[in-house]
Parts: sequence; C-alpha cells; structure tokens
Amino acid sequence: MLGSSRVDRVDPRRPAGRRWAPLVAGLALLPALTGLGPLAAHAAASASPGQVHALTPARLVDTRIGLGGIPRLGPRQAVDIPVGGHAGVPRGAAGAVLQVTVANGGAVGWLGVVPAGTATPPGVSTVNWAPGQAVTNLTVVPLAGGAVRAYNDAGTVELIVDVMGWVSAAGAGDGSGGMRPLYPARILDTRSGIGGVSGRLGPGQTLTVPVAGHGNVPAAGAAAAVLNLTVTNSDAWSYLTVYPHGATRPNTSNLNFDAGETRAGRAIAGLGGGAVDVYNAFGSTDLVVDVSGWVSDAGGASAGGGDLTLVAPTRIMDTRTGAGQAAPGRPASLQVAGIAGVPAGGVAAVLVNLTAVGATGWGYLAAFASGDALPLASDLNFAGTGAVPNLAVLPVGADGRANLFPSLASADLLVDLVGWFGAAPAAGPPPGAPVITSADAVVPDRIALVWQPPAGTAGQLAGYTIGVSPGGLQWPVDPGHVSATLTGLACGATYTVTVRASNGAGSGPASAASPAVQLVCPAPPPPTSRSLAVPYYHQQHSLDCEAAALQMALAYRGVSTSQDAILGAMGTDARRPYWDSSGLRWGDPYVAFVGDVNGYEGAGYGASSGYGVYFPPVVAAAQAFGGAVAAAGENVPADQVYQAVLDGHPAVVWVAFNWSPHATGSYLAFDGRRVMYGAPYEHAVTVIGVTPDSVEINNPEYGHEWVSRSTFEASYAMFDRMAVIL
Repeated sequence: MLGSSRVDRVDPRRPAGRRWAPLVAGLALLPALTGLGPLAAHAAASASPGQVHALTPARLVDTRIGLGGIPRLGPRQAVDIPVGGHAGVPRGAAGAVLQVTVANGGAVGWLGVVPAGTATPPGVSTVNWAPGQAVTNLTVVPLAGGAVRAYNDAGTVELIVDVMGWVSAAGAGDGSGGMRPLYPARILDTRSGIGGVSGRLGPGQTLTVPVAGHGNVPAAGAAAAVLNLTVTNSDAWSYLTVYPHGATRPNTSNLNFDAGETRAGRAIAGLGGGAVDVYNAFGSTDLVVDVSGWVSDAGGASAGGGDLTLVAPTRIMDTRTGAGQAAPGRPASLQVAGIAGVPAGGVAAVLVNLTAVGATGWGYLAAFASGDALPLASDLNFAGTGAVPNLAVLPVGADGRANLFPSLASADLLVDLVGWFGAAPAAGPPPGAPVITSADAVVPDRIALVWQPPAGTAGQLAGYTIGVSPGGLQWPVDPGHVSATLTGLACGATYTVTVRASNGAGSGPASAASPAVQLVCPAPPPPTSRSLAVPYYHQQHSLDCEAAALQMALAYRGVSTSQDAILGAMGTDARRPYWDSSGLRWGDPYVAFVGDVNGYEGAGYGASSGYGVYFPPVVAAAQAFGGAVAAAGENVPADQVYQAVLDGHPAVVWVAFNWSPHATGSYLAFDGRRVMYGAPYEHAVTVIGVTPDSVEINNPEYGHEWVSRSTFEASYAMFDRMAVIL
C-alpha cells in the first residue's frame, strides 16, 4: 500500500490521481479465500537452521560489464554463480542474501534463483519483468557447493547480483543473527512527515533513516533490520541504494523504478549507529519506509531463537489454480505452518516471495499475522496486468496462518516459500484496548471519531486500526493520531466503531464498541439544487482528463465509449515543442490533443511532454459518438453551466487542477494561432450538480467532490470560461 497517514478524511473509494495518490484506504473485510492451490512439484529440501548476517552491499555479477565472468543470459539458460568466499560471504555459509536485478530484457520473462546444481528449472520465480524494464528483488537462497543457480525463462536479459548478507550454518559464529519479526510499523513517509522528514528525496541525495529505537526496533542489540522501501510520485527513472549509516556508499541497488511508478522493495539492511543511509540516484521521489523485523547482534544474541531454515523455493499459493483473483478488501487466509516442510509449531515467521499477477488496476498488498489488525504498512505495490514480486518476512499467527490483504484492485497472488524462522523471544505483550471517547455523525457519510490510547503505551505503538460494523471496513492509522474522520459511509445507515492498537508484538484487543451512530440522509435539495447520476471514470492516461470528463458526460446521455476511442476522435498532434524567435511553438489544442497523453504537462517541453485539448475537438468527439452538444465555447457564463445542470445537462469545463487561480501564458501554435495555456495547471472536469452555494464535480483525477461556487468560478475563469454542455 504505501499508506498515507493523513486521516482527517479517510475515504476507501477515493481513486489515485495523476498528481497525488492517497495510498491507503479502508476496505471491506470479507471472508477469507480458501482452496489456494497445490504446492509446486519439486521438493523443499531444508537446510539446517542458521543465523542471518547483513553485510555492506557488494556487487558480485554484472553481465553488462562482464563482472563475475557471466555473459548476458539467453532464453532457457541457467548459470551457476559462486557466492561463498566472495563479496564478504564466508566459505561454508549455508545461504546468501542476494539482491537480483534484471535489465534490458527482450521479452516478458521471469528468472528463478535456486541452489546450484538444481537439475530442472525452478517452479517458482524470483524476478518478473516486461521488455526493457529494470526490476530488482531481494531473495535468500541456500548455497550448494558455495553457489547458486540463476535460470532465465524467456528472451535475453542482463543480470546483476548484489550480495547483501549471508546465512550461517548451524552453530557457526557468535550466535548473533537471530530474526525478531515485528508487527509492521511505518518509520518514514516523506509525504506526511512521519519520521521527521517532509518533501521528496532529490537527485543524488542521501537520507539518513534512524531505525534502532523506532518502529519497535530496540535502541540496542540490533545488527540489521527488515525494511520495506516504497517510492511514489517519482519524476524520473532512478534507483535506491540502502547501506549502513556511515559506510562508504556501495555500487549496488535495492530498488529500481520508473517515473510515475509506485514500487516497493525489501531490504535486510545492516545498521550503522542504529541507522541506514538511503541514496536516490536521479530525479525526485517520495519515500516510505516500513519496518517488519530486526536481526540481533552479538550483544543481543543471548536471548537466542529466530534461526532461519532455508528451503528450496516452493510455491504454496497460486490463486490462478482455481481460487480466483484476490478481491479488494478480501484477505486471503494462508496456512503457512505445518506445510512444505515448515513445522506445525515453533515458527515465528516465514520468508516468502510475494508476486501479484494480472491486476485489474493500481493497488497494494499488506501481509500480516492471522489475528492481527490491518497495519499501516505495505509489502507489495502493483499496477496493471504485469507480474510484480517482493520478498517478505511474514509473521505467523497462533493458528499457523497469515493474512494477505489486497486493496483497490483485484489480482492473482503467488506465494513462494523460501524459508522459515524459529520461535524468537517475544517482543513483549500486545497493547491493551484503546478507549473511544466520542463517535459522532458530522455529515451524511462521515463519522468523527476520537479515542484514548491504551495506558502506558506512549511512543511504543506501531499504529491503530479502526473497524466499522456492519461491513467490516478497516482503516489503519499511524500512532501519532488519536482521532479520525471516517468517510465513504452510507447515509441512513447505523454503525458502531472499534479501535485496536498494535505494537511490535502484534495487535491488542479491540476497544469497546462505540454507541450506535446513525447517519441521517439529507433532505431533498430545493428546486435550485440538482445532482445528476453521472457515472465516474478515472482518467486512464496521465493527461487525458478531457477524454475522461467527456466519457462521463456521454455515459450519462446513454453513449458508451472508451477514453482511447475519444482520444482517437479528437486527434493528436504529437509533434515536439520547440523555441524560436517568437517563443514557444507547439501544437494547437483548438485542433487536436497536443503532445503525449502519457507525458508530463509542461515538464521541460521535452520529447515526453504533453499538454491537453480545448473545446472544438471535444465537441467533434462528442458528435462523432452521437452525443448532442447543447452549448460549447469560451466565455460561457457560470450561471449558464449551473442552469444546464439543473435542466439535466452535464458540462465538461476547464479549470485549474488544484482549484486555485494561476497566471496563464501563451505560445504560438504551429498553425499560427496564439494559444493561451496554463501548464501544469490545465485540467478538465465534469460538472454534475449544483446547489445555491456549491458545485458538484466528477474530477477525473481526484474523484467525486464538492467545491464552493466562488472557488469554482475563480478557477473556471482561468481558461476563459471554456465549457462543452451535453
């Protein structure tokens, strides 16, 4: 997920936009999936239990430059990679912690990393990619003869392998390296200021992230931590490097990502002075860091436990085999103890590779122990139909099960078992129950909630989880809040609310339920008000707000079509902008869509830039699909738009994306027209309702919203009151 900690307005239905994506939401908790598919055919031969030791990362293989003496991998090609005795991994190590990156793949493919000498291709995947992608994933692999085997399924691909740590053989070393799984906690979010850092991580910037003493990691005794790093709102291709604070930055990567992508990557990162350093290579990006466990150092080794037993990677869940896609808000309850060589008892956590396949849209996956509440943390982010992997340390509940909770979109889920951790010293008891002090209906679809934290938990909580009944809705909240406004509820319905607190040991009991809260539906609007039942469609491309706004208006008039078809009817002028003596020269939005619909509005006017389209092509597209245009043009008075809505006619209008008036500029179009423009503020929305003092909007980027008439009119004036009324 990448969850936002902004809880003053929490709406499970709010969609992601092109400029801001609220990345956590409350979703219905429905019955768990069952019948999750057979195990892979190959065996899961266990090694003896050992300890995990993090290293300062080091590069072992890079086929792009011949490092390691391994060439670019071809289709169905396997190669053995010596690891023991290299890059800080001692000879005789039982396993290795490896960051595996593929790049420049010529086809859709996957790569499996298994012990050396494996005779047949693995039935599981470590990294999945699409052509041209650079994708990274962490894995922990048993060593056979000190080596691992990498198998490439399809196409040709470059392979980069970085060593992040190693697993000792049983009884080797000083007893350090025991895993201590934790209930996940968010320790950094540059979007909201969690962790004391606000604002994106810039190009070439290194950020020090304190870990010891945060997120229930102890202030002393931790050699390494299990972190999930997620990037979002990125404006360039880049990569992150994570390494112990104070060490020299290595030539390695932990996470590769494209501009605009939300992607997560796991790290078992060594600590330096209790902290890690995170380096961002290019562009700017928001960064979110969740911690889900820590590894003991020699000083904390006396507690014992938490040893890792590695297994040959084994698939233990595949919803494609008959259970159906995991639906938003429907946690898949997965049995992990007592199967595939994992003991039925004495298991603190399992080490798994999670893969989401064939997602219906943008979403995230949260993984947590059975019996715990939904955390404010994520383990996997996905978008579209590709396959996205990430390694996870998954705590096991008392019943031997774990929960996988997908949000916002359906996806097939694959879970590959890599190993399991023995019982470790408890992180302490879970917290007590919070106390709800007030729960009030404030508007027809919202409840304002205030609570008190459990006694004696100041600074020790990982977060809260709000539950709403009926419906089983859940909202995770960061531990710095003791109030929230729950939105997206049904007017006229009666609800009760509970709150659970969580710390490193897990989730405590729920609070006593609040008194019943009835949401009262508003009275019918007066004759001066009307709200049209216009369906909502989120824009499918970065800049096709005009097509999405028209799609909504046409759908209300009974015309069904797609945004791509509308864009085709509008036409596109894909010529690149340039500067000459007259200033900026670009396409004419009065004639066709200008630039790249997947580009970046006004971003340097480069090869990938795009802008938008004005009313004449929108009118032409509406008419091409049989839509009747009642009025269109510039200088359409706001009162005319309001009256049109009262008469049952939705209107596509041009405004500023953030509802604030901005200065506009102009440029000379290729056809000689002087064009007013407002990059990066130009935005189109659909007006679907009006009251005496408010305007109801279907915003292709931000969803359904109400704005005051004064706010609407000031923003509407920015583009000369341009409108198309259907």
